[in-house]
Amino acid sequence: MEEQVPIKAILIDADGVIQYAPEDWSLAFARCLGRDDPLAVQKFTTDIYGAETACLSRVGGFDEALHDVLRTWGCTEQKSLVLEAMMSIRKYNEVLELIRAVRASGTRCYIASNQQTQRAAFMSVELGYASMFDGEIYSCNLGAAKPSELYFELALKAAGADAKSTLFIDDRPENVAGARRAGLRSFVYDGRSGADVLKAHLCSFGITVG
Repeated sequence: MEEQVPIKAILIDADGVIQYAPEDWSLAFARCLGRDDPLAVQKFTTDIYGAETACLSRVGGFDEALHDVLRTWGCTEQKSLVLEAMMSIRKYNEVLELIRAVRASGTRCYIASNQQTQRAAFMSVELGYASMFDGEIYSCNLGAAKPSELYFELALKAAGADAKSTLFIDDRPENVAGARRAGLRSFVYDGRSGADVLKAHLCSFGITVG
């Protein structure tokens, strides 16, 4: 059996792992649309998600894409409210404290997240992630999104890391599967399960903290 090399870097997803939305976006979008029709709300939400998804692998463009969606639905005046909902983020503080401890022990930690430019900038500056992590690897800046192998190849390059000594953490199984195809070690983790569960996972990969 091949001996596993020590973990030197960890790539950590954002939404669902270190942060969460206090309210389902679809509920906020429904208020913005101002209609009671569930099918209309669903389509409106799908259109906004589609606009965001189209911008995950490129710098900029979301502001214009969102404006186009809102114009189609006749509610451009609701743009600020839609953005407010998308930027409404709460942190899993105990998880972030654990990550700080992991970094202090000598293991480099990077955000590895699918984000459009506006939200990535908000997370970096307003949430302070620029100073909490060794680096931020957002899909919009890489030109590729998870779960593609290209994302992980570019992410490893950005982190100056080797796949065999890099651990990836995400709440989505398809993203974890993509990381494994790219040669990274990885596991599925949901921030709602708490810091102790994450710590146990990390210990299983030889990363001990405190």
